[in-house]
Amino acid sequence: MLIVGLLLTLGARLLDGRHRVALVWTVALGYLGLIVLLEWQALRGQSVVRPDSATIVAFTLLALLTLGAAAALVWHARAQVASTAAAGESEQRSSAGARRAE
Repeated sequence: MLIVGLLLTLGARLLDGRHRVALVWTVALGYLGLIVLLEWQALRGQSVVRPDSATIVAFTLLALLTLGAAAALVWHARAQVASTAAAGESEQRSSAGARRAE
């Protein structure tokens, strides 16, 4: 969780508010999944230190899903920033060309 907080602080310039909220929700749901996974492990009487193969597979799937969703969010945010920047540049070029034509 500390790493996510650090990344959100350092990456504040890369993500707009909507994407930051989505990233926080993604991490929060991943954390909830971890709590549910540990509860499931405890109800089956498994050790936290020595989990069985089903718990390891479930943890791996949870981690991959959470990291994949976070990576998709960051990728979408960067693509949106890039397309906005490209649209702004083309608008500036067209307005500069219109001024020259006058």
